[in-house]
Amino acid sequence: MIPQYPKDFFDFGKGVPVTDEEINEWIQEAVTELKERDDLRSVAKATGDTRVEVRKVHEEGADGHYIEILVCRGYQRAYTWG
Repeated sequence: MIPQYPKDFFDFGKGVPVTDEEINEWIQEAVTELKERDDLRSVAKATGDTRVEVRKVHEEGADGHYIEILVCRGYQRAYTWG
């Protein structure tokens, strides 16, 4: 079943706020880990009202990749299987 927005989504907007300093630490750790490990495509961390996701994005025809950084405060999330 595909989740319906907003009724099937959990709202993290009411979670404990995360400081900018902590978010920047998460970003630094994730970027470093992605640069050091070829086997990883993404690193994510979430707590309270904030989620940080850092991922390698490969471009077709390009010799490498770039790293995309997403910071989501007050986000909503749902899951679906198979």
